[in-house]
Amino acid sequence: MEAALEAQFLSQLTENFSEIFGKRILVALSGGLDSVTLVQLLGKADVEIAVAHVNFQLRGRDSERDAAFVKGLAARLGVPFHLRRAAVETYRATRNASIQMAARAIRYEWFEQLSQVHGYDFIATAHQREDSLETLVLNLSRGTGVEGLTGIKPKQGKIIRPLLSFSKAAIKRYALKRGIDWCEDSSNASDAYTRNKIRNRILPEFDKLHPKARENFVRSIRRLQSIQTIALTAIERNLNEVRSQAGGVLEIDLPALRKLTPLQTHLHYLLRDYGFFDLTAYEKFVFTPQPGKQFYSKTHRLLIDRERWIVQPLSHEVPQRYVLQDLSDFAQEGVPLEATPTTGLKKGRKTACVDGEKIAFPLKLRKWQKGDRFEPLGLHGSKKLSAYFTDEKLSRLAKEQAWILENGNGAIIWVVGHRLDERFKVGETTRSIISFTLKKP
Repeated sequence: MEAALEAQFLSQLTENFSEIFGKRILVALSGGLDSVTLVQLLGKADVEIAVAHVNFQLRGRDSERDAAFVKGLAARLGVPFHLRRAAVETYRATRNASIQMAARAIRYEWFEQLSQVHGYDFIATAHQREDSLETLVLNLSRGTGVEGLTGIKPKQGKIIRPLLSFSKAAIKRYALKRGIDWCEDSSNASDAYTRNKIRNRILPEFDKLHPKARENFVRSIRRLQSIQTIALTAIERNLNEVRSQAGGVLEIDLPALRKLTPLQTHLHYLLRDYGFFDLTAYEKFVFTPQPGKQFYSKTHRLLIDRERWIVQPLSHEVPQRYVLQDLSDFAQEGVPLEATPTTGLKKGRKTACVDGEKIAFPLKLRKWQKGDRFEPLGLHGSKKLSAYFTDEKLSRLAKEQAWILENGNGAIIWVVGHRLDERFKVGETTRSIISFTLKKP
């Protein structure tokens, strides 16, 4: 039986994880049954491995015992060993997370760091079939939707889970017959954690209902994964009709979005990478937009602008004004303009050439304000900047990002990137020219 498992493992590596051969793999090694068995099985394949262990210092002597065991195993196998001692309680408190979630975050962040520093191509974890079933039951209770019912993925980026198709019982039988030693985590028997309750209480009840309940769950997960692939392909195709992205900003066409059904499902996938938004509350704003209304997630802002939504990252506060005493001040950090004397005209929306003799320092580079007026180049008379923005059909976001170059006498020289003021244009009597250019971000 153990030879069959070994052959099956090596066969599925070739079939489903062929990209790992000849690569360097970092194995997450807790010292428990699953991870120790994974290391032994990978050792029989043509891959180069190293092991990493996190001592969370939560179980006193047992934690120290596990760390020492893993270190000794790495030495016997002759593979590189990485150890980290982590204060999980401190990490948990600063991020308001459970101990399990904090431990998971610490592990994966550290594994990624090790991969970058030491050049590991893949990170292997020892998740097995029951781990995936526990995830299914847990997510079902949380109401996470179809995605939550597809269990743990065998591959996620550089993370691989080669044991996912093997049951805990089969892994244990293999380890016992091979004489493999491991450390037993006494906390696994406790029902203090939700996953433990599922493992120790709920899954055994399913076994009583049907002798092949676990195998049936696995088949259901595979079917759901296939259905999800088909659904996501269709959803992505629909979303590409309603969204556009540039410079980290997402724009959503509301008339096109209104045609999609079911709307809330499309909204979920449209906004899921931008933090948590209360979609139930926002759905009404698809049909009755309120321009200027804003919503915030932890990472992004959603702004309603006429017949579109604009989603942008929350960033550090941008200075609202620079006071520039001479042309050399334009070189200071943060100033988004370059200014240089020139002998000829330069064209383009990002450049404005002005009559140098009409410039009076100090200049101000600032964000626009209500009541601002200027004399747009080529037009007669002055115009409110708000009216100009409306005529140009600028979004609220574009208005917020607009800079104004103001002369020492208070007149607007240039609505940066949009329109020069008529009073500062280069004419036949101009004797000196200053060129202002918008810097590349």
